[in-house]
Amino acid sequence: HIAYWLYYNGVKTGIKTHVSHGSKYKVLGYNLDSWMAAQCGISVKDLHRLVECPLSAEDYIEILEKEGSMD
Repeated sequence: HIAYWLYYNGVKTGIKTHVSHGSKYKVLGYNLDSWMAAQCGISVKDLHRLVECPLSAEDYIEILEKEGSMD
């Protein structure tokens, strides 16, 4: 698996997710979606918006700050 960390203002945060580099997980499915969303500190709906780009990086940070995940 490959781990991706969220860096904010040049500082590594506690927010991370893992992505498989194998051929088994080429498409996000419900179980993988919910697992990655939880790791990223957002809802499955917001994860889809983040991946598809209607949710900007700034909006994502705002959600994390509102939830207290950036403290």
